[in-house]
Amino acid sequence: MVTYMRTVWAAGILSLGALCLAPASTPTPGQQAAAVYRKMPVPWFDPLQGTPETEDERNQRVSQVAKAIDEEIVALNRDTRFLPKTGWRRREFVAIAANLAYEESSLAWEAHAGEPWPGRPAPKGDHGRATCLFQLQRSAASVPDPKFRPFELSEHKALTGVDEDATQRCVRAGVKALAWQAWRCRRQLKQHIETGDKQYAVAVIYGEYHMPSQFCIHLTSQSIKRAFDWRQFMDRMSLVRAE
Repeated sequence: MVTYMRTVWAAGILSLGALCLAPASTPTPGQQAAAVYRKMPVPWFDPLQGTPETEDERNQRVSQVAKAIDEEIVALNRDTRFLPKTGWRRREFVAIAANLAYEESSLAWEAHAGEPWPGRPAPKGDHGRATCLFQLQRSAASVPDPKFRPFELSEHKALTGVDEDATQRCVRAGVKALAWQAWRCRRQLKQHIETGDKQYAVAVIYGEYHMPSQFCIHLTSQSIKRAFDWRQFMDRMSLVRAE
C-alpha cells in the first residue's frame, strides 16, 4: 500500500511538472500586432466634445483590425503565394501592413468610421480623396492584376465603417495595395531582401504605395522614416508572449 501511494504521488508530481514546463502556445502575428496597437499613442479628442468610444472599445476595435490584417495576408498568400515568391515572412508583412495603417490614420475612429467628429481632422485625407484606415484613393482601383487589385472603382465608398464587414473590406484593400507593390517590385528588391536589407525594401514599398514608379526606386524621407518605424514595430511584436 505504501509503495502504491508513493508511486501515485510521484506520478502526480511528474504530471504537474510536465504541465508547468509545457511551452505556452506561440501568439499569431495578428495577436502580436494587436498587442502592439493597444500600447500605441491614442489620438487626442477635445474633452469638451467627448469621445466616440471608450478605451476598452478602442482596444477591441484596433485588435480586430490587427486580426483582419493577419487573416487577409494569409488569404492572399493562399491564392497567390506572394510571400515566398517575394521573400517575405508572414510576420514581417503583417508588421508592414499594421505599421502603415497606424502611420496613415493613427487608427483614429473617424478615419475608420468615415464619419466626422467635432474637434477632429476630416475622416478623409488628401483633400477628401483618401479613405479608410489605409487612406486609399480611387486610383488604387487601376491595379492591372485582378488578384492584387484592392477594390473596384464602385467599391471605394464602402471601405469605411467600424463594423466587422467594413473593417475587413478596408484591410483587404490595404493589404492588396501593399502586396501589389511588393509583387511588382520583387525583382528590384530581391538582392536587398536576400542580403537581409529588408528595411530598405520596406522603404521602397512604402514609397511606391504613395507614388508608383516604373523602376521601383521611389524613396522619400517619409517612407524611410516609416521603414524605421516598421523595424521598431517588429521589435515590439517579438516581445509579445502568449497570454
